[in-house]
Amino acid sequence: MREASLLLQQLYALQGRAILPTQLQSEFERLRFGFQGELIVDEWVDSVDCLKAEDLYIQCKSEMVQLDKVIFIGNHVIVIDAKNFSGNYYVDGSLFVGPRSTMESPIRSRYRTEKILKSILPKVNVVVAIAFVNKKFNLNGPTESEYVYFHHDRMKLIKDLTRIDRDMQLEEINYNQLLSYVVSGDRFQSLYDARYFDVKKGLMCDCRAFVPIEIKERQKYVQCFGCGKRLILRELVKRNIDEWMSIYSRPISFREAVDWCEPAKKSTVHRVLNENYNKTGSRRKHMYECKDFSKLKYIKTKIN
Repeated sequence: MREASLLLQQLYALQGRAILPTQLQSEFERLRFGFQGELIVDEWVDSVDCLKAEDLYIQCKSEMVQLDKVIFIGNHVIVIDAKNFSGNYYVDGSLFVGPRSTMESPIRSRYRTEKILKSILPKVNVVVAIAFVNKKFNLNGPTESEYVYFHHDRMKLIKDLTRIDRDMQLEEINYNQLLSYVVSGDRFQSLYDARYFDVKKGLMCDCRAFVPIEIKERQKYVQCFGCGKRLILRELVKRNIDEWMSIYSRPISFREAVDWCEPAKKSTVHRVLNENYNKTGSRRKHMYECKDFSKLKYIKTKIN
């Protein structure tokens, strides 16, 4: 299952807890829209029976490329680049010109991806497709490519994929060969130092409203007055601890968790920590970390 980048998780966790500079808020919106577009592509091709991979960083010699979605069918490797643009754009040479911005055409830039992948998989039919998934996106002008799909082309994309004859043995060979060039994308995800934010503590719902009610001992549910949802308290506490780790990018202590998850009771926080996280450190100073925390590499960047 696709996961949001570490940076997107951090910026999401800060929503409603801190006032972000305009630049960071814009970065959050860009990452969020991009991730939503990738999820839409996942949904589009979910019914296609084949090997799939997503969010791969491929390095070949000195060249690096990120692949949103990769599909292995027969002797074909199809990369789908998700674009969640909105608004009316027109083509001007190698540029897309829109109401608020001008950008290089992603249709043109796909040739670089094709070149890198063909150097890795010289005997494979490599295709790089562009999927404009947003219903509010319109493009005036020639696309100059048959591998461009718009929001109304979902069934066309599925039909194009399913008409390729399968060869499971060949698909697995191509899959393993491409994955041998995969590198970690952690070094490209620069997180921000939370010390530069005035971060508000407290239990927060996914709607980004705080849950300010008094919580009793052994209480199982709480009501969010922001969205009206009835929330399972333990799940809410866990989500908030996860957000703390996303913001501060380090393990959490019991005292920090209790302070962060106020007004939840200490016994509830302690139970959630012991059931969902790895306990590290000495007896007098335990720390709790998520089970895959050691695999993550964080790079702090100072906010200008």
